[in-house]
Amino acid sequence: MSELYLKKQQEINEPNFSKVGDVVTSMLDEAAFQAERNSTWVLMGGRSVSGSKYETLTGDSTIPDARGQFLRGLDTSGTVDPDGAGRTLGDTQADAMQGHKHQSFGTLGGSIPTGTLGPSQSGSNGSYNTHLPVNDGVNGIPRTASETRPKNITINYFIKIDD
Repeated sequence: MSELYLKKQQEINEPNFSKVGDVVTSMLDEAAFQAERNSTWVLMGGRSVSGSKYETLTGDSTIPDARGQFLRGLDTSGTVDPDGAGRTLGDTQADAMQGHKHQSFGTLGGSIPTGTLGPSQSGSNGSYNTHLPVNDGVNGIPRTASETRPKNITINYFIKIDD
C-alpha cells in the first residue's frame, strides 16, 4: 500500500479527524470510550450539552437519546419513511405496527365483520376471540414481546459535542 493511502487511513481513524455532530458506535462504555478518544465525545443519552459547540451549530441544548433506539436516516422526501417529510434531524418516532386486519375463520352464533373486533370482544351475533400465535409446522414457535422489532445487538452511540 502507498504511504499516502496509509496516512489518509490514519487521519480517518484519528479522533481529531472527527467533527462536531459526528456519531460513532462502540462496544465500550462511556468512561472507556472517553479514555480512548477524549471527553468531547458523549453517550447519546438525552443529556444537556448547554454551552457546547453542538448547541451553537444546531441550536439544540440537548442531544438525542439513542438508548434502546434504532437509528434511521432522515428521509425529507417522505417516499421511504411515510412521516419523513415532516421530520427533522434528532426527532424520535414511537414504535408501531403497520395497519392490518385478521381474517375471521368463523364465529360463535353468526357473522362478525372481519377486522372490526379485537381480542375477546363481542359482536352483534356472537363473540370473536383472538389467540396467541401458534407454530405453523414450518417456521417454529413464534416469539412474542411487548414491541415489534428485528433481531438486534446492543451497542453504544456516541456523539461529538466539542472540538
